[in-house]
Amino acid sequence: MAHINKCIEDLLRKSGKKAAEVHAAVWVPDSEANVCMHCKRNQFTVLNRRHHCRKCGDVVCGPCSNKKFLLPSQSSKPLRVCLNCYDILSKAKVQNNYQNSISSKLESKERAGSAESSCEEDSDDDEDGNRPETAPDQPKFYGSTSADVIEDKEQSRTQ
Repeated sequence: MAHINKCIEDLLRKSGKKAAEVHAAVWVPDSEANVCMHCKRNQFTVLNRRHHCRKCGDVVCGPCSNKKFLLPSQSSKPLRVCLNCYDILSKAKVQNNYQNSISSKLESKERAGSAESSCEEDSDDDEDGNRPETAPDQPKFYGSTSADVIEDKEQSRTQ
């Protein structure tokens, strides 16, 4: 086992990848279950097939595993899961979506609040009511002084 673990660590280090945090469940062997591990009613036969839950690995009948759920750590497609795992996964997804929507609403309120306050602080008007001496239709040149702008106005009037 130590040698296998060392080889795995070497491969991960060389590839730059991280070890998976979530692993697929270990499946219960078919020979260990003659009846469904959930409902305990359905006996497995040639017509009543065994199915494995991809989340917990239990051997279950068709009716006890008729749901599918996306398990991104295992596949890009929804996989067969038992009804118990489906309920747990669905509740977790709903709760996660609810928490995400609350946090996004709070973030948007914070952004709106900071935008309102920054608009007040970033006003270009002077506090004492003094306005620049340029006409509204004249461009303001930030490199020039007020005297330069007045001089330019007088020259344009005389021409």
